[in-house]
Amino acid sequence: MNLKILEVAKLQIQVSFWKQIVSGDCSEAILSSGRRLGIEWKEPSFILGLIHIDYASLMKSYGLKDKQLIFYFGLYNIAQELATSKDGISVFTDDGLELHFVKNYRNNLAINAADSFRQFVLDLQSKAEKYLRLATHIVFSYEF
Repeated sequence: MNLKILEVAKLQIQVSFWKQIVSGDCSEAILSSGRRLGIEWKEPSFILGLIHIDYASLMKSYGLKDKQLIFYFGLYNIAQELATSKDGISVFTDDGLELHFVKNYRNNLAINAADSFRQFVLDLQSKAEKYLRLATHIVFSYEF
């Protein structure tokens, strides 16, 4: 039980961190709090991504009463697990039914970061369909 409480508390801190970053606050204090969460963006390049759960598939398989449970402990956990196998990918949630991803990397001619990131998002989409019976929509940015 205590482990679940810690997981929920960490998730809430991550949500707060993400909201501050999105609002434009990239101060050292915010970045330091990210490092304490295990989020360290040392490299100069980024790619952003988003996956949105299709409400119709959620309603068909589960109903709205279970949306937070399916989202946080289903899709979010799958995304976190996939991200651990990829370098530089951080996963964030918000108050809706979306997950946000940030890939931080250094350009390298031997490794195509955009393809690696795209594969991560497509793997997540496939697992959401296979294991959770959820249709999703994905969007990702150009490198910046």
